[in-house]
Amino acid sequence: ERVDSILSQTTGGNASRAEISYEVNYGFAVAPGLSIKPFVEFISHPDQAAVPSPSGNNTHAMFVGVFLEWNLANMFGLPTLPR
Repeated sequence: ERVDSILSQTTGGNASRAEISYEVNYGFAVAPGLSIKPFVEFISHPDQAAVPSPSGNNTHAMFVGVFLEWNLANMFGLPTLPR
């Protein structure tokens, strides 16, 4: 409702009720316990609920980034807890 009221006062339109997200990611080990995971995410019709000033012109969003993941137990050869 907040987004719809802001959109009606600015660029017009309504908040999307059908956000769709696609993500491609891959991880590869750099060293024992250290992985790099690049990703690309595409969002069609983002809902903009957390955006301070939403716009009816924003129909798509794209994110590109890298996660760095480390496991200290594996890096330093420490024992791990059984699962």
